Amino acid sequence: MVEFNFYDLGSKPLEKFLSQLLEKILVLKKRAVVIVEDQDQLKYLNQQLWTISTNSFIPHGSKVNGDPKNQPIWLTNIFENPNNSSYLISINVLINEGSKNFEKCFFIFSKRNTLMLKRAKLQKEKCLIEKIKHNFYHQNENGKWITAKDI
Repeated sequence: MVEFNFYDLGSKPLEKFLSQLLEKILVLKKRAVVIVEDQDQLKYLNQQLWTISTNSFIPHGSKVNGDPKNQPIWLTNIFENPNNSSYLISINVLINEGSKNFEKCFFIFSKRNTLMLKRAKLQKEKCLIEKIKHNFYHQNENGKWITAKDI
């Protein structure tokens, strides 16, 4: 049964949060699909993931640079699962169908962005309608992720 986790970035940069999340997923020996809004964001995150971490390497690919079967992390701007991922990470993209094919889904947004907040609320409503377990997280003043009651 799928579980949806909503993460409010607050002031944390997206690429920093994403790299940390992907590192944890790789430690678990899981695969992930990261779905983004458009080609520009895909190119940006692709570049950032090659350079953001000095401590570790985040192996990943997309349709322009890699065979999905060989990539533990797949970046895309369409809903797909070509690398047989267990985890789906949505960067402000509504997941209408198919989320139940994953173990976990992560919806990344920022309350500071009106459009992102609106989409997060819509995704939450979909979870409620489909009776999908969901959790909310935000960072406290010390930067620690804590459970929130709602978006």
